[in-house]
Amino acid sequence: MEARYSSIISNADLKSYYRLGDLTDYKGLIDLTNTNSVTFSSAKYGNGADLGSSNSNKYLSAASSLGISGTLSIGHWVYVNTQPSAGEEQFISGISFATGDIYYFIRYRNDGGTYKLDFGRDRNGIAATVATRDGQLSSGTWYHVVLTYDGTNLRGYLDNSLVAGPTSATGTGNDGLNDTIFMGTKLPDGPEKYASVKIDDAVFMNAVMSAQEMTELAVYGNPGGSFIFNLI
Repeated sequence: MEARYSSIISNADLKSYYRLGDLTDYKGLIDLTNTNSVTFSSAKYGNGADLGSSNSNKYLSAASSLGISGTLSIGHWVYVNTQPSAGEEQFISGISFATGDIYYFIRYRNDGGTYKLDFGRDRNGIAATVATRDGQLSSGTWYHVVLTYDGTNLRGYLDNSLVAGPTSATGTGNDGLNDTIFMGTKLPDGPEKYASVKIDDAVFMNAVMSAQEMTELAVYGNPGGSFIFNLI
């Protein structure tokens, strides 16, 4: 085996890394707030955040935009506890910005029997642009999802493969948002549209995640240790 040091941990553009065994930010910038007792139980790597099988009020949040502006990436593992019913939207994660009144989100929904995984950029009070991957996320399976925005285009990745976009998304909103991280709910207009999922190893970057970094997260495993092993 070859020991490989994870590049993403040393990347200055990685603003927060939540291992989600608790509320602590591994990078030390800002810890999460637990609303209505999200639990931390066995997940993809160690423990993760468990929103339950019929979530109606639980979520994690932090009142910060982490100093992110322009380009960004949101990535984490997700495990569907309960599939959304027809017409239901489950907001898994996202971040909102007071500057520009914009928020980005990862959402799983049931559109009349067609399951959709959305990677979105919402100009609050105006309109949302969404890059979408059609298809169900099987219950009981861990998936790695990543949203990237390069300043012009949204892209969505599932298990290290591009599945949505590039989709052009520009412009600002006009309806006074706060700087906020959210997991398990749609917080900019809520909380509402809760997700019945587990989430593990969430990262927020002020850059487009590189292919190598995405591979480290989606294939090789938890980057939070001193090194990771790659079979060769």
